[in-house]
Amino acid sequence: MLLLTCVLDWGLWKICNGERDQVPGMYDFTCERCDGTVRERRVDREALRHKGGFVILEDVPIGICEKCGARYFDASVLRRVAEIGRSTTPASRTIEVPVERYAPA
Repeated sequence: MLLLTCVLDWGLWKICNGERDQVPGMYDFTCERCDGTVRERRVDREALRHKGGFVILEDVPIGICEKCGARYFDASVLRRVAEIGRSTTPASRTIEVPVERYAPA
């Protein structure tokens, strides 16, 4: 079993009208992969790797390319992941997730 750390960042809270909502902010630039436009979106959950594990942020703003779907993260989001991963900021809850190596049936 893999333990994932989840946090609801109240400092980032915004009432959304759906699963994703466009908000003005730190993104709005050209995608490095396809030259599409990266727009800020608020996502319900985003799992980010941290030192061999994962941290899940909820209701987090990320940049998503409108053309290819590439994801971009602001430094403030990555700092938050590091704080939670190092346990300098406590998570609001922890969940357990089953992990298994893929083997064709």
